[in-house]
Amino acid sequence: MKNLDLAQHYMDAKTQLDAAYNSAIEPNGLNKAREFAENAIAQATELLISIDTEIASERHSETPNLDAVLEKYNKVVSVTLTPGDCNDWEIAIIAMNEMYKLPVNHTPTLAVGEDAALRLKKFITTLLKEIDEGDLIKDDLERDDEEMLSDEEITKKQLGILTDLADWFADIIVYCMSEARKFGIPLDKVMQCVMGSNFTKLGADGKPIYDENGKFLKGPNFVPPEAAIKELLR
Repeated sequence: MKNLDLAQHYMDAKTQLDAAYNSAIEPNGLNKAREFAENAIAQATELLISIDTEIASERHSETPNLDAVLEKYNKVVSVTLTPGDCNDWEIAIIAMNEMYKLPVNHTPTLAVGEDAALRLKKFITTLLKEIDEGDLIKDDLERDDEEMLSDEEITKKQLGILTDLADWFADIIVYCMSEARKFGIPLDKVMQCVMGSNFTKLGADGKPIYDENGKFLKGPNFVPPEAAIKELLR
């Protein structure tokens, strides 16, 4: 099917339902996760039934146009699977990539529609431009003008800086998640591997070790995440 894999979306939705049952702790969180996942499955099922019906009908027409049917449903999927107020960012990233006709892979691959090295070079350029925007926020933080401002103006300024910071952090995360999805890398699950590794970085005395920039360093019991990531991607 051209640019469309409804069956994969169905399996993704079913996986989300299983994850909701297994990982949700609070009852309200479980109910919300279950409701969203069940809705996603229902939507995907309806789309599968509808597209099968339309394809069957199109094949029996005098001038069949299957590409038009698939393109129509490609657009439907992008909208239908957008999670709204759900916190599943992987599904949102998939929907965003599809909406903007960016590669989406559901299994790890270096086949991203162009040379993988070139793709990575472009991403690095984009990411560095985004990171450079942090200098503008830093300049606002270093601007020593609060003595000239009223309390209301100071509060307004600080809120503006916090808003810029929040948007900047989120943009960097979205860029990374979108790029990872092009390579079929489930970054949310990779993050679990990395975070599990991070909790093994304490020093021999059970206390964190920091460098001059406040980054916590690896202790003697550090367990690298690569083995877990490799198993995940296998």
